[in-house]
Amino acid sequence: MNAKIFSAALGLMALAQLSTGAVAAPITLTMDEVPSQLIDGLTVSKGGVDFTFSNPANTLSYNSIGPGISTYIQGASIQGSRNPFSVTFSAPVRSISFGLAELNFAPLFGASVTLSDGTSLLFDLPLVDPFAEGQFSWTGSPVTGFSLTPAAGGAALAFDNLRIDTVPEPLTVSLFGAGLAGAVAMRRRKKKVA
Repeated sequence: MNAKIFSAALGLMALAQLSTGAVAAPITLTMDEVPSQLIDGLTVSKGGVDFTFSNPANTLSYNSIGPGISTYIQGASIQGSRNPFSVTFSAPVRSISFGLAELNFAPLFGASVTLSDGTSLLFDLPLVDPFAEGQFSWTGSPVTGFSLTPAAGGAALAFDNLRIDTVPEPLTVSLFGAGLAGAVAMRRRKKKVA
């Protein structure tokens, strides 16, 4: 293999190595992506990821307005009776965050999130501005969804600003293979010409 072909192959391999550390852009649902409707069975697509919601009690609506501007809820949100719901992602994610407010004039404790890998995490709604409110934030091994159980005590809930970071797809093998195939093709052409 001549120096030019070898250099090109090394360049492609270096690019492939760098690509595996690429960071996927975060995606945030602001709950105004589709018209107002019940969330059970709803799929919202954004940034190349499908978010599929499940609310068997059929009590929560997407793109609802209220409870007004607060720390973690702004404008449109998912709102309704305080019932559990879940979200499934079409791609694995390595971080999840969102805001949750419940209709209660004192802090609430013990909201929980169960990740698709079975991990259960508690978080609180310690702010009161004007309702009990808090933010869930998690980063870890890839998961494909979560279910949310609101804190006991609130009469209704508002859920907003669901932000995820997807897991970048590894490109090392495909780029390395393309670089190797290109180097072989260049070498074959050179042999035919000579």
